[in-house]
Amino acid sequence: MTVTATHPYVTSLLEAGDALPQSPVAWLNARRAAALERANALTVPTTREEEWRFTDLTPLTRLQFQPAGAAADVAATDIAAFGVGEAAARLTFVDGVYVPTLSPAAALPEGIAVLPLADALKTHAAVIEAHLAQLAGIEHDPFAALNTAFLQHGVFIHAAKNAVGSQPIHLLFVATRKVWLPTRAA
Repeated sequence: MTVTATHPYVTSLLEAGDALPQSPVAWLNARRAAALERANALTVPTTREEEWRFTDLTPLTRLQFQPAGAAADVAATDIAAFGVGEAAARLTFVDGVYVPTLSPAAALPEGIAVLPLADALKTHAAVIEAHLAQLAGIEHDPFAALNTAFLQHGVFIHAAKNAVGSQPIHLLFVATRKVWLPTRAA
């Protein structure tokens, strides 16, 4: 799918990644495309809008955004201190990308599923379709629209009716890239 962008944020994302993520699931591709279309139609909020009156996003307009690419090389020893020993399952994301080698397999109670989104779409597509990208308000929020358009990595957690789990589920998010913080001009 080729998408032409008119919104500067969308343009910078598309230039970095060339296109929206694609899924073998048609409804997800349609939701991404609709969200991208909506993001193109919206403007970035300004301090003249009531909900944003105390938040100046001007520094944000100077940034070039890039979708998450491949995860950085992180070893299990690098994250060992962040483990939750009693967790029933752990899914680890590095720079926004799911890393299976850092996500130990777990024996979950019957009726409980914890999967990366890509795997869950193969086995639980109907459950996911009813909810994924249906709750965020993309009609009026350009950031929600962009996040929906580029959503790719995620977690599917599902507990069937009457399923019981007594251990926590651990989602570990590791950031290795430099975080940009705005500075004030003197």
